[in-house]
Amino acid sequence: MAYHTQETLAIQTIERLKNASADSICLWLHTSQLESENKNLNKMNMIVHLLKPLEKTTVFKPFFLQNGDILLIGAPNLPEMAEPHIERIRRVLSDDPFVQNAGSDFFTIYPILTHADLLMNALSSSQMELPPLDPSVIWKKISQPLGTLSPADVMTPQTVLRLMPDRKQTVCRLYLPDYQKIAEKLRMPIKTLDGAIGLQCVRTIWTKTNELCDTYNANPLPAFVYFNISDIVKSGFDLFMQARTGKTVICISGEEILSNHPDTNTALKKLHANRVPWAIAFTHADNLDLFDFTKQKPTFVCLPCSEIAPASLPNGLKKDQIILTNVHTQKMLLEALRTGYTYFSGKVVNLILGSACQKRCPYGDTCAEDLCSQIWTGKMADAHCVFNDFRTKFIYEEQDNA
Repeated sequence: MAYHTQETLAIQTIERLKNASADSICLWLHTSQLESENKNLNKMNMIVHLLKPLEKTTVFKPFFLQNGDILLIGAPNLPEMAEPHIERIRRVLSDDPFVQNAGSDFFTIYPILTHADLLMNALSSSQMELPPLDPSVIWKKISQPLGTLSPADVMTPQTVLRLMPDRKQTVCRLYLPDYQKIAEKLRMPIKTLDGAIGLQCVRTIWTKTNELCDTYNANPLPAFVYFNISDIVKSGFDLFMQARTGKTVICISGEEILSNHPDTNTALKKLHANRVPWAIAFTHADNLDLFDFTKQKPTFVCLPCSEIAPASLPNGLKKDQIILTNVHTQKMLLEALRTGYTYFSGKVVNLILGSACQKRCPYGDTCAEDLCSQIWTGKMADAHCVFNDFRTKFIYEEQDNA
């Protein structure tokens, strides 16, 4: 009878999933790079214990490889489910130099449908060489479904709320790419869309200018609207701005600017010459320090609150220029307010506005409790509202009365 090692069991599992065309993920933890004292039996047992809650998400128990790495194989949501457990492992091993410096390199995500052969070759190799995450393979898998997506499919318009000690004021709507939605539509883990692949996905979707302008023009309210840098220099952009009636701020990706896009200077000069206000939208807050705000001076900067900006900002940038997006918890909001920020968007903002909207709505008293908040946060469809255009009017009136 053949003896099955952890590697052969992992290969068999990956091969079955590949043959079944199953949408699954391999999470490769680089625990082999820990210091020797952190790879002893007690520490490994501790890691097993911390990963045990994930067994409902994985197709098999964790694979402990001969080189000291750990392999998890499971559903597409495995990275999101594993993240809090991996963070606990990080905290327990926080004195380890590798853990201190690895950051997101503590593990690598491999979509099995695109990387099955690379994974099986690595597991069967005596050197156990970790396979590279091949962008061309991922792009080949997603390019076809990407062509079916329109900007409206992968945007979640968010209302921006300005909170001050004496009042609150709705400011505008944000129309930015939602990477979570893009990942869900493409059936890929969101971490796979980091960097160049994510940027190219957005560029591809946002080239559908007619659909994009129709989506933006359906909202007459003051709005921050996202454009590719390459599309700003085209004549279609001029026609859009001429037809636009509401106050408009053009949003550009901070990561796209940092990628040295060849049209960046031309696009910014065009916005400046036409006195068009513009903003930078960062996907990752840690890229903020890479940008020189003393040379390029955007009107606003959109920054994810989950990676909250530091108390000390780069030269040339002030807190009253920053809109914190993805404010999803009360704790996030309170911490940001204490730090001195005033512009916010996200789930908490939608709850605040939903509650205020229901109080002001003529039908609010007869609606189910918290109905408006549930509609604002996307938990219920607009069809449940008997006065479903009131929310738009409510935002607009708030803006007019500010």
